[in-house]
Amino acid sequence: TFVYLNKLNNEMINNKEEIFHNEYLALKSKYEEKYFALYQKTKDIALDHISYEIDDKDYETYNIDKEKAKENKPISQFYLSTMLNADFFTISEKDKPILEKLIDIRIIPLENKVDFRVEFEFEPNDYFTDKVISKTYTFDPKTEQIKKATATDIDWKSDEMNPGYKKVTKKIKKKKSI
Repeated sequence: TFVYLNKLNNEMINNKEEIFHNEYLALKSKYEEKYFALYQKTKDIALDHISYEIDDKDYETYNIDKEKAKENKPISQFYLSTMLNADFFTISEKDKPILEKLIDIRIIPLENKVDFRVEFEFEPNDYFTDKVISKTYTFDPKTEQIKKATATDIDWKSDEMNPGYKKVTKKIKKKKSI
């Protein structure tokens, strides 16, 4: 009897965990969609794709200079600035001139709503021929830890334009003759 009760208890626990996990993923996906809309609006404002109004209360609340706000210029190198100010990016000095050419970042959720692809769109540049490079993240659905990350191969215009390229030279020692 104890063996059967133990088996039944384990089945109930596993069933609850699966139901919880599925409902959790659905809820997480719902809120990520709302955040994506906010990110899109932020990007559109920063890059001057849409106009916006600031009321007098906002000027005061957010300490906004009215004269500067009237200029309404797009933020130069928006994505590079964002990456430099985010805690989770490490940007080397070699990467900065390349990221200055970045014009869009898109996050595309995949079918299972756990995995996603990030697409980086670049203006034509001296570094590589690709217009879009991407990286796909695959997660363990139970632990939400990254299982695998795969990126597109970048078609560098030359080895020297690749910030990860290191030229290795070997010195050949002359042999002593007897």
